[in-house]
Amino acid sequence: MCDDLEDDEQVENADRRSKFRRWFFRAAKQALGRHGSARVHGTILHEDSLLSRLRRNRTWKHLFYKAHEAFDDFSNILWPEQWPEERLRDRRQEFIEDGDSAGYAQEFLNDPLDHSDAYLAKGDFIPMKDADYDAEKIVCAAADFAVSKADKANRTSFTVGGKDVTNLLHFIDQRVGRWDPTEWIDQMFYIQQRYNPEVFWVEDGVIWKAVKSMIYREMQVRDIRINFEAILPVKDKGTRGRSFQRRMRSGQCRFDMKADWYPGMEQELLRFTGTAAATLDDQFDSAALLSRGFDDFQHLEKEDFFDEEQEELERGFWASRRSGDSGNGRSRLTGY
Repeated sequence: MCDDLEDDEQVENADRRSKFRRWFFRAAKQALGRHGSARVHGTILHEDSLLSRLRRNRTWKHLFYKAHEAFDDFSNILWPEQWPEERLRDRRQEFIEDGDSAGYAQEFLNDPLDHSDAYLAKGDFIPMKDADYDAEKIVCAAADFAVSKADKANRTSFTVGGKDVTNLLHFIDQRVGRWDPTEWIDQMFYIQQRYNPEVFWVEDGVIWKAVKSMIYREMQVRDIRINFEAILPVKDKGTRGRSFQRRMRSGQCRFDMKADWYPGMEQELLRFTGTAAATLDDQFDSAALLSRGFDDFQHLEKEDFFDEEQEELERGFWASRRSGDSGNGRSRLTGY
């Protein structure tokens, strides 16, 4: 029986991983007798580690455990007597405060984060500065829908973002969960009332067509109007997220890293590889849809953020400049 054969240093290098696997299969395992067996225990430290490969090897039987369902989903707790939700959340926060949320995912969820084939780079996640919170923005929202709570592979995700006068996209809220349509419709109206987004983008797919009439009835009943725009879906996930990827790589995105939702969102976005292979990609899909929606917004100018009074003052100022009025009732040319 082998326990924790691999360590962090060993799995960080592809050559070391390959050398260790050769040793295991060519030397260690070959030392077994005819009726011998090998059991390997441990924490998965890398997507390409020995343990991870043994899980995918059809000649090996395996058992896989994690403390709870996902980084931001505390359902299906494995050992509630020893690790109740409150204690798990405290331990997760300890890792987050130390800037190592990936460490929690690895040690408690057997979910190592491998950046080698990531669609988005860790360094592209830039925090909002103090001035960014107060900067005027055109706020919009985007949704990625799941049909029901029973759908374990998909969740409903809402991303709220604001674009400022410098055309930086700020991610200011993120909501995700396994909700039924009634519950996620409530979430949409909450977002509308709190942020009053200019546009709420949805993907023009089967789910939207099925629930659209229900949502419009709710708008009438609640007397709340939401400006929905349906965007034609793109089948390939890598192509769908290209706008978002370009924004991230060019440093044009900012995130509210102080928010409770941020660590879970970062974990999910970093695991996306551009294919449908990711276990969870709902937050990526809604963030990508938000970026695609903002592509249709023209370059923003300072005047885009003026209210009617500000627009009137601005027009009066420039009119006075053109007439030679210095603004204090005197002509700049004559002095009278």
